[in-house]
Amino acid sequence: MDSFSMISLALVGLTCIGIFVAPPWIYLFITRIRQRRPLLRQWETQISRTDFLDVFFVLIIYLTAQAMAIFVVVDLGVFNTKSGFNPVLITPLNSAAGLTVMGGGLVAFTLIFLRRRDFRTMHFRFDKLPQQTLIGLATTACVLPSILLINGVVSIFLTKYSHPVIDAFLSEMSLSALLTTTFTVVVAAPLVEEFVFRGIIQTWLQRIFDGNWPVDSLLFCNNTTTPLRTATPGLASRYGAIVITSVLFAGLHIGQGAAYIPLFFLALALGYVTKKTGSIWAAIIIHVCLNSLSTITLAWTYLQTTF
Repeated sequence: MDSFSMISLALVGLTCIGIFVAPPWIYLFITRIRQRRPLLRQWETQISRTDFLDVFFVLIIYLTAQAMAIFVVVDLGVFNTKSGFNPVLITPLNSAAGLTVMGGGLVAFTLIFLRRRDFRTMHFRFDKLPQQTLIGLATTACVLPSILLINGVVSIFLTKYSHPVIDAFLSEMSLSALLTTTFTVVVAAPLVEEFVFRGIIQTWLQRIFDGNWPVDSLLFCNNTTTPLRTATPGLASRYGAIVITSVLFAGLHIGQGAAYIPLFFLALALGYVTKKTGSIWAAIIIHVCLNSLSTITLAWTYLQTTF
């Protein structure tokens, strides 16, 4: 890359920072950070008794659904690589696999609900929906420009961005592929991933980091077991579960270039708003908004090619 291109990219990057990235964070600094106030107030949440069995069964169903989805997208060459089977392509975003992944998510959700009998233990809450929606949209405005900028930087200087859904769509370039991709990316992936990662895995890890439960209840916890004491608000308790869940979430997207780097930071935001509100609804909105941008780009490509 020559010096002119480097300078042009730098100017474009600085312009994007000045217009899209900096303003919301400057506002947050003035109204929150400088005054040492939390970005979000902690909402009163229901005690969650999510245990290892919940995590185990959800992951088994989730991974099984993804494995089944491979057979829907054999056109991606999953079984035709030089080394044989390519496990990197087991993602919840594989072309027409949206229905399969969605079905697996519904099965897992139903199983956990029948066991716990309370949506709130899975971080599903239906109160304060307007406030949750506003938090999701506001967080999107603050976080997504930064995530997109990071993604652009790593795509230019590290590894070019790649995604099996986009590759599948570009190889077919049809209206049916566009509709299937839109459902997979905008509906199935956000709902299922937020339920699995923030609703189940992060919830269980939070119990571990809080350290206020009987140890055996982390493996098996009935619906009457209660904490031994109030959780100590230490650094690990505040952020440990969020960070580990974010690492797992980013790891799921290995194989999509260096996308796991910006997605790690996105997952930190998703985990933070989930912990503060006790609900995955705001995280779903953020996730939908991010994935919608990719779909809009694909739709524009399709329209240009077709008309």
